[in-house]
Amino acid sequence: MRNAVMVGLIVVVALAGQARADKASDEAMRLYKEGTDHYALGEFAEAVASYKAAFKLKNEAVFLYNIGQAYRLLGDLKQAVFFYKSYLRFAPAAPNRVEVESRIKDLDEQIARLAKTTAEPPNEVRDPTIKPPDAPPTEPPGEVDQDEPDETPDETPDETADEPTPTPTPTEPTPVDRPSGRPGRGLRIAGLITAGAGVVLLIGGIAYGVKASGLSDDASSRTEPWDPSIESDGEAAERNMFILVGVGGAAVVGGGVMWFLGHRAGRAAAREPAAARWTPILNQRVAGLAYSSSF
Repeated sequence: MRNAVMVGLIVVVALAGQARADKASDEAMRLYKEGTDHYALGEFAEAVASYKAAFKLKNEAVFLYNIGQAYRLLGDLKQAVFFYKSYLRFAPAAPNRVEVESRIKDLDEQIARLAKTTAEPPNEVRDPTIKPPDAPPTEPPGEVDQDEPDETPDETPDETADEPTPTPTPTEPTPVDRPSGRPGRGLRIAGLITAGAGVVLLIGGIAYGVKASGLSDDASSRTEPWDPSIESDGEAAERNMFILVGVGGAAVVGGGVMWFLGHRAGRAAAREPAAARWTPILNQRVAGLAYSSSF
């Protein structure tokens, strides 16, 4: 039975570690929701801070994707590319991998254009008050022959030649994704396991109590000389009974509390409205809107 006590203590310690992990997971979900609220309000710098804090608690790849989204909307293209690539490293089989790779390519091109523009020298600036000198005539003036066609080239500028390349319309941000997982599920499982271990310990404590009672009755009814080992065994059995009953009762109560907290977290998540979004599609061949929703 002493081994049973040790096993019970090991189980309780392991479950305590699991409870701490579940607490970190719930805190990560809270930070994710906080970041999503900042994102919806256009507070992208605050959204980045919340998503980074959530990732430190729970390494969900989707947090990296959301950080990249927020940095892109902040205009920090290099950081956006960095976190998009980190997202693909953490989630090589991501369902939106093609979309993210295309976005990385577009951002790299924008970064290259900005670098080229910065490296080019500024155009020559002229003083508008200074009139440029007149060019000397190439031939003496004379009468214009009315019969000869006017060979003066048409100096009408080609409106399409110098027409600037239209700037691509910026795409609306894709709504941030929700991290995977069922809130409260880990707490409910840990609560059930903890309560089950507590029941096992209570049964062991009852067994020790029965043993202690039997030894006490045996000592009272003995007609032979007194055996000190009987008293020692009875005291040990009684002591083990109190330890197992105390630890087992605490485990049952703790497991019940963890299950209740997990159940409440799951019900709170179930009351959240379904997410729906419109995603614009704009390229050389197709222009439109795509609707998607999640339940």
